[in-house]
Amino acid sequence: MKPAFFATLCAFAFTAFVSSAVAQDGHATVQVSYPQSDEPAWVYASDYVPAYPRRLAQEGTTGCAVFNLDIDEQGEITNSERVATSSGRRLGRESERLIKSWDWRAANPESPQAAEVQVRVDYCMAQGTADEVVQACAQQAQYSCS
Repeated sequence: MKPAFFATLCAFAFTAFVSSAVAQDGHATVQVSYPQSDEPAWVYASDYVPAYPRRLAQEGTTGCAVFNLDIDEQGEITNSERVATSSGRRLGRESERLIKSWDWRAANPESPQAAEVQVRVDYCMAQGTADEVVQACAQQAQYSCS
């Protein structure tokens, strides 16, 4: 068996394991919010829910992280500062990696401006339906992240 194929097969098996563990025990979701603004200058550009980081899912880690981001006119993060995290360094590191991988969309696409945006990412896992987990995550986002 070729090494590249074997690595791909192992990655697939690991992903299937994490997904099945979450499916057997309940559901997981990630919620993005902007605590300091109802209309932030920049927002997460996808219509899809961000992927729950594999490491966090495998460990059953839930919680939140808040970052202040400086985003330039092209939608690139030029600086990030972790403001708070509820579940330790790993959640903060994984959150920062996730946030930096996202595309950002200007609130006013005709004249994008550099701005500071505060973003909060909540990670939630629970028993019940997917909708119940989303509702629980929205409720979690109302509490302080510390």
